Amino acid sequence: ERTDLFNNHLIPVLGNVKLTATDKAIIKDFRNTLYKKGYSGSTINKILSTLKAILEDAEKNSGNELVVKKLNVQNYFCHPYHS
Repeated sequence: ERTDLFNNHLIPVLGNVKLTATDKAIIKDFRNTLYKKGYSGSTINKILSTLKAILEDAEKNSGNELVVKKLNVQNYFCHPYHS
């Protein structure tokens, strides 16, 4: 499932964005775009979880504090009763 989320949602929108250039605004815009396209909060959260895993892996393998700690992707998840 993560491969599908990666290929169908992350690559088309974020494929040309360097991980080191990923910031709060990019993630928020990405989330809002998915919401406007009609995706459910559950689907958006799965996509953002996949993105979080990618960023955490990149951070772990780079040996540097990349962007995960600064961004806290969890803050961008869709909550059931919030838009």
